[in-house]
Amino acid sequence: YEIREQWAVITERPVGAILNMATAELIKKESFLTAVGPKRATVIDARTKKPKMIPAGPEYLNWPYRREYKAISYLPGQPRDLADGNFNAWSGWGCESIKGDVTPWTQFLDRRFGDDLIMRVWGEQWLAYPIQFPGFQLKSHLVLRGPPGSGKTTVGITLRLIYGKRNSYVIGNGALGSRFNSPFANKQLIIGAEITSSHKRHDSEQMKTLVDETISIERKGVDPYEEPNIANFLYLSN
Repeated sequence: YEIREQWAVITERPVGAILNMATAELIKKESFLTAVGPKRATVIDARTKKPKMIPAGPEYLNWPYRREYKAISYLPGQPRDLADGNFNAWSGWGCESIKGDVTPWTQFLDRRFGDDLIMRVWGEQWLAYPIQFPGFQLKSHLVLRGPPGSGKTTVGITLRLIYGKRNSYVIGNGALGSRFNSPFANKQLIIGAEITSSHKRHDSEQMKTLVDETISIERKGVDPYEEPNIANFLYLSN
């Protein structure tokens, strides 16, 4: 039962993968057996009718009461165990919402956007909408440009505090075209830090695919699988 509190078997997508419910990560059976290797289970020996200790990992995978989910979903605001038999990897917001004075934040945005009132309004709406409506993916990216000290990093830090580190991720240039894109899985916000490129057309086409309705996730050691894409992308650049 101890293993059942943390580990579950995925039965459909990707079939046979093992889910670590504490981290919402998928691993192969071999990695699971290694992770729980020291644990032992007590069973009744069929020949002697006496209890004996055996490795708990293989026994759990064959146990009729093991925990199972069809697949992983990522639905902000919904419970962990979904009605369709899926596991909801959303772990809650990074901080509690409380009533208070937001004047320091609005003054900061005034300084960050300067005299461009159109971008000031649009930028704040872009930042706020996915928080007001969890799980909504905007069909545009927000790019904040400016020299060091202009406040663009402060925007990213503030958003990560709101979303939580489990629901957001910071990437660099190399991650945009990487084959292994597991950081994009189960995220509401992706922040591209100090993004620069000498291949502007290629990276532009790559960025367009990041607002597709679905995304194919490929992890090392796990077969690729497709999931809904709800991440919004904020890029910070000099």
